[in-house]
Amino acid sequence: MLRINLRDIAEGRNIESTGVKTEQFDSDYVTRIIEVLKYDHVLLFKDGSVYSPGSAGSVGCGACAAVLFPRSQENVKPQIEAHAVGTSVSTEQCEIDGILLGMEIAIQYIKETNIKGDTYSIFIFCDCQRANDIFGRHYWLSRHPEILERVLGICDCEQLEDISCVIKLVEMFGHAGITGNC
Repeated sequence: MLRINLRDIAEGRNIESTGVKTEQFDSDYVTRIIEVLKYDHVLLFKDGSVYSPGSAGSVGCGACAAVLFPRSQENVKPQIEAHAVGTSVSTEQCEIDGILLGMEIAIQYIKETNIKGDTYSIFIFCDCQRANDIFGRHYWLSRHPEILERVLGICDCEQLEDISCVIKLVEMFGHAGITGNC
């Protein structure tokens, strides 16, 4: 899995930033990037959350969701998946499970629709810095054997090679009015 940021994607695609650092600007910037990517690539947004009634804590009943946007040339509607993570989990765990859920549905989608000779990039947009760090820095992932085991199960190297697939984790702001991101 490659870890990239929005500016990495924008370079070479004539998508320029005015340098303004507001969430609204970032929403517009991300929207332009998505418009460029959606024709040839699978885009995925994920999120995780925890409900903890009567408590300001970050542990409680958690869930995650993933929204997959197929390549627009395939003219297929977005796919939405969600699942419960647990009853005593952290927001971080829900965010991580959202990435894993996204990887699963993206790989399954590509396996079902793969046209021979196509190479797919799956762009997973993630707004959780800690989850980005765990997945994007391999030495951090090795510190979390339970997550590493799940990733290896999902991303069997032979399976990804068979479908010509590269997963790219994109760091972004969350909850900024971007279609697909809660």
